[in-house]
Amino acid sequence: MRDAIDRSGIMEMMDEVGEKLAEVKLARDRAAARDRAARDAVAQAQCDRAAFDQAWADRAEHQRQQLRDMNKRAAEFYGRTGR
Repeated sequence: MRDAIDRSGIMEMMDEVGEKLAEVKLARDRAAARDRAARDAVAQAQCDRAAFDQAWADRAEHQRQQLRDMNKRAAEFYGRTGR
């Protein structure tokens, strides 16, 4: 009888350890998911910034071309030689 009581106590302790282990695994999985989400957000932010920088550079180049063309037309209109 005493042996059966000891085994049931050990089984309870093992069940508690198993539950705690499951909680730890769940917490670890959640932390890993948060870490992945944070890395994905950083990667997306870097991608967005690169796209913005490219669009800004394209816009600046387009404005430079427009200014160059406008200056050329103005020079031709006023009779000055164009470049």
